[in-house]
Amino acid sequence: MSLSDIYEQLGCIVLAAGRGGEAVSHLQRSLIMRRQLHNQQGEASSLRHLAIAYLTLGHLGVAFRDEWQSLLIYQRLGVLSRQRMVNMLRELLTWAVGRRQWRK
Repeated sequence: MSLSDIYEQLGCIVLAAGRGGEAVSHLQRSLIMRRQLHNQQGEASSLRHLAIAYLTLGHLGVAFRDEWQSLLIYQRLGVLSRQRMVNMLRELLTWAVGRRQWRK
């Protein structure tokens, strides 16, 4: 596990605890490291989690920008299947509207 992975996991943990601002800080560190390492799949993952963190803080524009960037990276890498895209958007909507189950 790399340091960027640790920052991303820490960001996810504090995000789940309702500390969005702190999550953004950790996730941004993860994103910066992954960009420096040219780790595109890791970059997309950090962007996805940043989108959720920004969403919880009410920054909708930034959230959807980061989510869109992550989708573009996954598509460029050839790992964006229809199901993965649906799952990503469902996760974002769940955080946007509240944590509830969405029909598959």
